[in-house]
Amino acid sequence: MDPRHLELLSRLDGPWVEDPLLLRSAELMRQVALERCSSDGRESTDGCRSYHAWWQYWRAIGLVSTPDWHVANYADVFAGDRDARVLVSGTADHGVLRHLAQAGARGPIAVLDLCPTPLEMCSWYASEHLPGPLSTHRADVLAAPFGEAEFDLITTYAFLSRFPDPVKERVVAGWRAMLRPGGRVLTTIRLEPEVPMSVPELDELSPRLLAAVDDGDPGILHEVAAAYVRSGSTSHPLRSVEHAHELFAGFDVTVEIGVLRNRFYEDRDYAVISARL
Repeated sequence: MDPRHLELLSRLDGPWVEDPLLLRSAELMRQVALERCSSDGRESTDGCRSYHAWWQYWRAIGLVSTPDWHVANYADVFAGDRDARVLVSGTADHGVLRHLAQAGARGPIAVLDLCPTPLEMCSWYASEHLPGPLSTHRADVLAAPFGEAEFDLITTYAFLSRFPDPVKERVVAGWRAMLRPGGRVLTTIRLEPEVPMSVPELDELSPRLLAAVDDGDPGILHEVAAAYVRSGSTSHPLRSVEHAHELFAGFDVTVEIGVLRNRFYEDRDYAVISARL
């Protein structure tokens, strides 16, 4: 464990600092990613290694959107049915799983992802905090190893923005097949009229990091920024609310719009989508 990285965490401001779970898991996830990540399904030269190794540090600093920004949307998920069968369809870490547990999930939860790192972090979290059974599945969402009508709830966070529009449609069609009658999809996605969007350049991002963290180590902050740029992340947001309704055609769809304010970017519009069969 690199003490410099933990020192960085101790210098950050924000309510997450009071979160002992993230303090425990950020460096653990970095080490897991360095050992377990592969090039499957990622655009950057080192696969998803940079993306997952630094993900929770980016969360702490505020570089990336996380389920913590939409925690209120999980509060009513299990109203009347805490034993619902749940699929987390793609996840960066244990963030979605944690909010499901805090919302009262007791039934079986399956987590699907192409990389073993977030799956291992979900297992790590579940071993201490999840009351119901957890299964992890390393597979492409377009070839998910599940039968039809298997889940009551499918949820994920900002996952659809990983895909261009034609692939989004295939993902949603797969979700539809896996849902039971009356089942629900709960997800979020950025709204932006122009696509795709990429991470800022290093010479733009690194000074913003230095300015945002008091007494931070410039070397470590530059390392965090460089990893973010190296991840090669590209986002494909929805263009409008109408686009959300088109994507979930055949569902009973509710779209809530919110604005996320970030110290590194201009304000961003996000859609919280609840789609029920």
